[in-house]
Amino acid sequence: LGRALVFLNEQNLITWGKSLGQVFELAQETLLKTSLPAKWRQPVPNVFFWEQQDDSHVSDRALILKDLIEPWPELGVIVMVPRRDTLIYTPVDGFLLQRLGGLLHLTYDKWLEGPWPCAPSPLWFDGVSFEPIQLHQDESSGRLTGGLSPRLAHALEHGTLIPRNG
Repeated sequence: LGRALVFLNEQNLITWGKSLGQVFELAQETLLKTSLPAKWRQPVPNVFFWEQQDDSHVSDRALILKDLIEPWPELGVIVMVPRRDTLIYTPVDGFLLQRLGGLLHLTYDKWLEGPWPCAPSPLWFDGVSFEPIQLHQDESSGRLTGGLSPRLAHALEHGTLIPRNG
């Protein structure tokens, strides 16, 4: 992978004679080849970071997470991409909500540090698709409230995934 980012447009696809799907698949294959072995570090139990200042593609690896996490957690992972050079995940398990408050603060701090801020908001990745999580932390109690999707709430309560609608 190079150090430059190329913004893909319709003219590129025409020139290359490729569909968007073909280019996306090739990009994922290339990213995976340059990503193994995965460079996760675990600063605290069940929280994994990939930070690499000299690599503009760390955040892109969210697209190939299932290939980079072994073993894959049955209920998926919560993933955060605060900067282009930082990817953070934690497995979805019975202790997720206890970890999430501190993890949100840490992710927000990384986002503020820059450079190349992306999004400090968490996403749930079940191994197939991403769902946004809209959480709010009560200032006085520190308790997390808010937008767990019905699927994620079910996964946490019952320990099983339910199929996506549509």
